[in-house]
Parts: sequence; C-alpha cells; structure tokens
Amino acid sequence: MLRDAMDAVHQLRQYYADHLRSNEKWEEIWQHVISRSTELDLEMPQLPRVRRRPNKLEQSTTATALHQFQDIKTKCKVSHFELVDLLVAELDRRLHQPGMNKLMGGVSVLGLGG
Repeated sequence: MLRDAMDAVHQLRQYYADHLRSNEKWEEIWQHVISRSTELDLEMPQLPRVRRRPNKLEQSTTATALHQFQDIKTKCKVSHFELVDLLVAELDRRLHQPGMNKLMGGVSVLGLGG
C-alpha cells in the first residue's frame, strides 16, 4: 500500500515536470484563460501598474531594479513555471526524506505491501 502511494506521488511529480512545464501546455492554459474571460465577459488580464520605489530604497547602493515584464502573458508564464517548479521541488523533498528509504525497507521486510 505504501509502495502504491509512493508510485502515485512519483507519477504526479513526472506529470508536473514533463507535461505542465512545457510551452505547449502553457499556450493551451493561456488560450483557455483568454477564451473563458471572453465567455464570462471579464476584463482581460493586465499588468499591474508600475510603482516607483521609495527614495530610501533608491539611494541604497545594493538596490536593484525590479524586473518589468513587457506583457501580461510573459509575466503569467513565469509565474506558472515557478509554481510548477515549486510543486516538483516539494514532491522531491517529501519523496526523498532521510527516513523514507528505511521506512520502505521496513515495510517490505514486514511484508506489508512495500
């Protein structure tokens, strides 16, 4: 049973990494967002307005300017890929915890379906 759960999580991780983190899938998602926005008579996604940084931060020698995206599609694409990367990293972290191999070994020794 534990092995089945681990396999299911591994398949989910592969789906995120291979399927959702592709330009083709992103284009499909973006087209769906645009078509649903039109269908529901919603405003199209827009970039947030650019705000000036406070003077206190402008005078800092280590301050760097925030990246300004040229269009909302690019900004959303970057956010989408960051989210997928975060999901994959968290699944990896949970699958590869220090005690996980010991647990899987103990389950198989006890004959509990591991």
